[in-house]
Amino acid sequence: MDVDAAAIRDSRPRELTQAMSSWFYTQPSPAGGDLTGVGFQSRHGDRIHLWAGLRALRRPTRVPNLVPMTETAISRDDPDLVTAMAIHRLTWAT
Repeated sequence: MDVDAAAIRDSRPRELTQAMSSWFYTQPSPAGGDLTGVGFQSRHGDRIHLWAGLRALRRPTRVPNLVPMTETAISRDDPDLVTAMAIHRLTWAT
């Protein structure tokens, strides 16, 4: 599949990213099993790497390689939080 990266980063054509998601669901992993996720750069910059988790179609009750999340406290000055808030032009309510 040949796709222009600029077209993917434009948030308006939802049909394109939805079609890509459907296509990814049908693809096997490099090892031949179910594909469980896709990594990509954010439209907010190549330095921000994101992951989209995919539910395996052939075994929908089990998605391998996913682990339960743990809950941890985060501070207002956490560098990742500060960066995310700046990207999305968010500020703390006063």
